[in-house]
Amino acid sequence: MAALRTRRTAASILKKYPDILDIKQVVEILGVSKKTVYGLVAGSRLQCIKVGREYRIPKAAIIRLFADEPVLPSLPEK
Repeated sequence: MAALRTRRTAASILKKYPDILDIKQVVEILGVSKKTVYGLVAGSRLQCIKVGREYRIPKAAIIRLFADEPVLPSLPEK
């Protein structure tokens, strides 16, 4: 029940953001530094998609992070 409430709260916070986020947007949402976000990506705590030299993070990955659910594997670089 608490996880469902957390997911709904996270979804309402993220409503104004696009479905695919860049690092700057994730920093804004989480209120942490870029270094922390890159650490979450490197430590496989945050699912991402690497496009060229940049990372893109699905909004659903942020919701899973808030709900402390298992992380899905990141997609390989294109």
